Amino acid sequence: MGFSLQYAAIGWGFAAGGFVLAQIIGKATPQTALTVIGGLVAAASLLALLLPSRRRRA
Repeated sequence: MGFSLQYAAIGWGFAAGGFVLAQIIGKATPQTALTVIGGLVAAASLLALLLPSRRRRA
């Protein structure tokens, strides 16, 4: 079940990324769109890095 959820999350991520990229490309140049998407990915990665991790039970 864990792998199914992982693949579903990956699919949703690709769909959301494609949707956002398509919206930005419609209003800006492709270079600007890719820069914005890169910034969003970097911000999400930084946020995930800064979130506290779960402690494992002994």
